[in-house]
Amino acid sequence: MYHRITEIAKSIIKKFVNHFFTPSQIFFQDMPTRWGSCTIKDKLIFNPKLIHTPKRCIEYVVMHELCHMIHKHHNDNFFKLLTLMTPDWEKRKYKLNTYL
Repeated sequence: MYHRITEIAKSIIKKFVNHFFTPSQIFFQDMPTRWGSCTIKDKLIFNPKLIHTPKRCIEYVVMHELCHMIHKHHNDNFFKLLTLMTPDWEKRKYKLNTYL
């Protein structure tokens, strides 16, 4: 079931690794208020319900969590990196919010 998310994540991770480093692990966990999470040990966790969203939304969530590996908080540096890696992230986030 999560194969689609994992495949999309692997593709995004390859792009990210060219500039930074790779996450330690990828997991799936039901989260009532989040699409994804990044632990202090760089483990990425994705909400299985993400499978019901478009590919561009999944790509956004993956990149968002990868950016947290570099900048743990939603500060200016985080959003600069997210914009560099996914320039249209705001459109993707808006679309993703329609699935809440």
